Amino acid sequence: MSFLKQALPSPARLQALTKLRSEVFGTTYNPESLRTGSKVLKARLRGPAMLRYYGERISGWAGLNAAVPNLQLRDLAEETRLIDLETRRKRGKVTPKKGQGRRASMKKR
Repeated sequence: MSFLKQALPSPARLQALTKLRSEVFGTTYNPESLRTGSKVLKARLRGPAMLRYYGERISGWAGLNAAVPNLQLRDLAEETRLIDLETRRKRGKVTPKKGQGRRASMKKR
């Protein structure tokens, strides 16, 4: 029972030991146990693994045509919109450029 009679080290000595341990092993010294975010920063990046799993994102018809050669898909909604825009342009009914509308052309007093 001689081990019970030994005194415990003081808190200052334990803190000095913790500081020395962090210097030797290259860890951060955080005596107040504050949240530092080091767990998140040390973690591996998830982006490359997710790209390998899901692959590159293809958005729109142009991206799909670029990704798959000799596919030549057409976006019928876009073609219809461009045709409608051309017919409106011929009639002079297109949306004016910014700052060129009716209010901008009104005479200022």
